[in-house]
Amino acid sequence: LVAIPVMMLTTALFLWSSKCLLESWKVESDRVNGDGRRRSNSDRKKHRRKRIVLSYPELAYRAFGSSGERLVQVGISLMQSGVCLTYLIFVPQNLRSSAALLLGWDISTNWTLALMVAVQVPLSWIRDIRRLTVTNLLANALILYGLVTCLGFAMDEMGAKDGE
Repeated sequence: LVAIPVMMLTTALFLWSSKCLLESWKVESDRVNGDGRRRSNSDRKKHRRKRIVLSYPELAYRAFGSSGERLVQVGISLMQSGVCLTYLIFVPQNLRSSAALLLGWDISTNWTLALMVAVQVPLSWIRDIRRLTVTNLLANALILYGLVTCLGFAMDEMGAKDGE
């Protein structure tokens, strides 16, 4: 009874804050990179300069100063650390359950955790995120496979209940 209105409220707040963030980014980007007017090709070649990309910490700095920038940097770091820790807890447990159910293997969660760390630590050394395009594509494909599988199981379960 409470979950759906709360979900709708959080979605509305998310969409509103995203809109505000995008508008702020547009205003600051236009201020830093020029006035945002369209120019002809010949005019663009004359006035070619490197565009400055604004990050979340940079926007926070422009809005709230160095304390805002630091707060955003800490928030991003904590969020990313939480996501990583969540994966390091749940993925080995899920792999153990899946291997037991599908293959009959009893795999240690410590072993799968060590394997994950051995793969993820070298990936974290890559400084340019564009080099991770292949791994991101693989991750997106696996996420899509998982979602479709869950949806298939849910629909199969619904069909089984309707048939009773």
